[in-house]
Amino acid sequence: MGLNSGYNCLQSELFCACRALHWVTPEMLRVPLDEDKPEVTEHLVSSITAIVKMDSKRAPQDKLACISKCSRHIFSAIQISNEKPAAADDFLSSLIHVVLKVNPPRLHSNIQYIIRFCHPKRLMTGEAGYYFTNLVSVGSCAVLGWGNGREVQLTTRKH
Repeated sequence: MGLNSGYNCLQSELFCACRALHWVTPEMLRVPLDEDKPEVTEHLVSSITAIVKMDSKRAPQDKLACISKCSRHIFSAIQISNEKPAAADDFLSSLIHVVLKVNPPRLHSNIQYIIRFCHPKRLMTGEAGYYFTNLVSVGSCAVLGWGNGREVQLTTRKH
């Protein structure tokens, strides 16, 4: 089994894991977004656009810039929804929501590309590093078992 085969396998697993979680609602994730507010919806659409555009970028810093742009739009949407600054937990659940909603193309490959070719200091410090670490966490958790919802105590039952 070659290196490309391993990447393709993990890429496929991540895609399938995100697709398998199509039933997860924002309420289940405790996403603090008021999607009834047009300004919030605009930021969510912009965040989705940014993360999808990441796949079309060639340079790792450009891919990282897309992740940062996506994340800043998510933070703005949270702040508008809550009328106060967003907390880290609010951001992570909202990022999970966006990733599950859009299932970004070749997310695993893009993450691996950034890890391999971006300067490590850039990934471990600052705003971009924080956003990237959260995205890596979301991708890793999806592959490691969120596909059935049990590991994060989600249920498909109505309460």
